[in-house]
Amino acid sequence: MERLQGRGTFVKMKAPYIGDYTQVWQEQDTKHVQETLSCEEVEGPDIRHFCDSIGISGDSVLTSIRCLHSDIDARSVEPSNVTVSYFPKERFPDIKDRFSDEYSIYHLMEKHYNVHLRSALSVFNAVCLDKALAGLLELPTGTPVICIEKILYDEMEQPVYISEIYLHPSNNRLEFRSQS
Repeated sequence: MERLQGRGTFVKMKAPYIGDYTQVWQEQDTKHVQETLSCEEVEGPDIRHFCDSIGISGDSVLTSIRCLHSDIDARSVEPSNVTVSYFPKERFPDIKDRFSDEYSIYHLMEKHYNVHLRSALSVFNAVCLDKALAGLLELPTGTPVICIEKILYDEMEQPVYISEIYLHPSNNRLEFRSQS
């Protein structure tokens, strides 16, 4: 809510945008396709970093959802990114059954779990693709890419889930704007 000075009126403002590829594509009516590659439960030492990042016990079980996002034009389908999202199974026990390529994770969070995502912390890392990710993005193994590690927070500033977004270097543009 925003109060307009001198008017005594409150105007509802749209919640800040925090970046979901599917949501952007739907709002911009961009031609794209999202393909769910895997949806599985993961646990053990390999996921401890993700558990720590969202403030849950390191021996928790996470549901990992891996998706390939591609852009479509008149001539071809070009891979844009691979997103791997990790959700605490204890908080979202049936997310594997509810997740769909038809709508965004934000839609899923709001409509099925009444979780309203309001902020995100994004960390940009340069990484070299392993064989599996390289194959999905149609790039040679070892290709350097930007990986965005994004922790999503609800309106109470509690971490909800974490994603890794591996960007195809030729099919994405990062833009930062600074203002003083």
